[in-house]
Amino acid sequence: EGTRDGFVGTRRYAIGSDGSSMSRSGSGDITSLENVQPGDVLRISLWVKGENLEPDSVAVVGDQWSLAITPIFHNTIGNNEGWGEFWASDIPLVFPHATSFDWTQFYVDIPVQEGAVSISVRIHPLGRFQGTIYCDALTIKKANTVTDVEGDQFLPTDYSLFQNYPNPFNPSTVISYALPEHSVVTIKIYDMLGREVRTLINEEKNAGVHNITWNADNNYGSKVASGSYIYTIKAGKFFQAKKMIMLK
Repeated sequence: EGTRDGFVGTRRYAIGSDGSSMSRSGSGDITSLENVQPGDVLRISLWVKGENLEPDSVAVVGDQWSLAITPIFHNTIGNNEGWGEFWASDIPLVFPHATSFDWTQFYVDIPVQEGAVSISVRIHPLGRFQGTIYCDALTIKKANTVTDVEGDQFLPTDYSLFQNYPNPFNPSTVISYALPEHSVVTIKIYDMLGREVRTLINEEKNAGVHNITWNADNNYGSKVASGSYIYTIKAGKFFQAKKMIMLK
């Protein structure tokens, strides 16, 4: 496949239905994502190769090496990072347990947030290590969808539970999830001892991407202590769990 060049940094994409937002940005280095609307799921893909990887502090990273893909939604279009930033999440890429590995494709799926006008995609290392990591072919596009015949809406093809944002958080955080079909959805939060803290939802939901907010309270309305929590989703036969951190 030839030599892949390196890329670690940030790229910006304008979100619009027809690409007309590009004329407003006045920037040649901002790519337009056409026919993308809030609620659509974007797939961010990246090819990565690692050589001679060694932890420089076992106490810090153990035997793990990784990069993070950080999608950042903005409510403005501009060249300066941070302009209108209102949603971001570090999504780790889990590398093979090897000091070297050949070109491997990684991808993450994220829902387009309401009010987003542009998205930045940042690639950066997680933890500390020595060695060489090559990155190339960063792409972002609407994830594969199917069409709902009745509503003519674009729907996810897979169940997904997304990382909450913000994380860590205080006093509230948003959890997003995707349903490819009408489902009974249960989302629960547990402490690190496995005790149920809160049932956020237990009801039928239509296909699509949904958001729900947790205000760091338990089933009795009391605020929870700071620390780590696990949130889970069950929809049909689909089950997934993720970790989040509450700070005070």
